[in-house]
Amino acid sequence: MDKLINLALVLAQTLGLQPPAPRRVHPLFLALGIFALVLCCAVAYGCLLTALWLFLLPYLGVIGTPLAIAGVALLKAVIIVVWLRYGARRGNRPAPLPLSASVPIAAQLAEAAALVKEHKGSALAAAVLVGMMAARRED
Repeated sequence: MDKLINLALVLAQTLGLQPPAPRRVHPLFLALGIFALVLCCAVAYGCLLTALWLFLLPYLGVIGTPLAIAGVALLKAVIIVVWLRYGARRGNRPAPLPLSASVPIAAQLAEAAALVKEHKGSALAAAVLVGMMAARRED
């Protein structure tokens, strides 16, 4: 499927189609949005711990409940550290298909036909992508 998408992107570049430029967000709005997101997450986490506290208080008492809540928070911190350390690694990405003049166009079309037959759904998605890029093209 990666080969098919790379082929569609190479074809789009050959035809002079470029994806639309990403819209830039003003840094102030971005900072305010991130701050609001962090604040909402902190409030939700606080409410979750409060509900857990109220649930565990009759079962564990006044000494066991804070220890259990601290254990939950510590477990969450360890999970986040492990995720940041090992889960955020990126895999090796395949190299893009080069469009060289040495390869005849008939061979490229034969390869494209074979890829389309092998991945029909992906071919349709790639065709929609190239069509959308062509529709947004400004002359």
